[in-house]
Amino acid sequence: MYRTLLELGPFKIQAYGLMLSAAFLLGGIMLLRSARKKALDEGAVLNLIYIIVFTSVLGSRLMYVITHLEDYRGDPASALKVWEGGLTLYGGLILAIVSSVVYMRAVRLPVWTVCDLAAPAIALGKAVTRVGCFMNGCCFGARTDLPWGVVFPPDSHAGAVLPGARLHPAQLYSSGLSFVIFVILLRLGKGKHPPGTVFWSFMLMDSIARALLGFARYSEPGARLFALGGHVINSNQLIGALLAVLSAVVLARMRSARRG
Repeated sequence: MYRTLLELGPFKIQAYGLMLSAAFLLGGIMLLRSARKKALDEGAVLNLIYIIVFTSVLGSRLMYVITHLEDYRGDPASALKVWEGGLTLYGGLILAIVSSVVYMRAVRLPVWTVCDLAAPAIALGKAVTRVGCFMNGCCFGARTDLPWGVVFPPDSHAGAVLPGARLHPAQLYSSGLSFVIFVILLRLGKGKHPPGTVFWSFMLMDSIARALLGFARYSEPGARLFALGGHVINSNQLIGALLAVLSAVVLARMRSARRG
């Protein structure tokens, strides 16, 4: 059934765009509803959502294109075809966070309070988006002999890079973990914690998940850094590990400051 859906080229591209749009819509609605409960300026929060949507897509696409320049030398205009897939999460996350913080400070929104409200929405959005990645055949997994391995069709990115190979459905692994993180963040948000706790908890869990998933995901030659215990460590895993350490340090300091 899955292979049949993937072989419908126009459908898979539309499905990816639909899932990406659904992710932003669900996340935006969730953030706006949470902001209302905190009596925050709805107009300012709505503008923030627009900024997040634009900068996250722009940053994700820019980082992907920069790290895949060879793929676009023959057809530079194809770099604008976001609906065909090709987004790098960290690029979008970094640009969206920086631009959002600048905007929130400019309009005097409580930065860490809003970040805490946005964290579950980001996790839910990622869970939905990764399903779109699965339908599109991008962000695919490494080879596997496991019974749930997926063979992508030749016209997909995965099928072109690893034709006929059975691969980990790494996109669905990521989607499932993101949904679990989403549920945990919702429960965490109901308690009383220092501002920023929910956001940094998201960063910690998501970074760990991304670093671990790197072992089941295909690593392009240019992203491979070094071997560790028979496994190749890529740049995304290293970034994830560093962000996890940073997040753990920040959370530890928050807890220490609260006790003090």
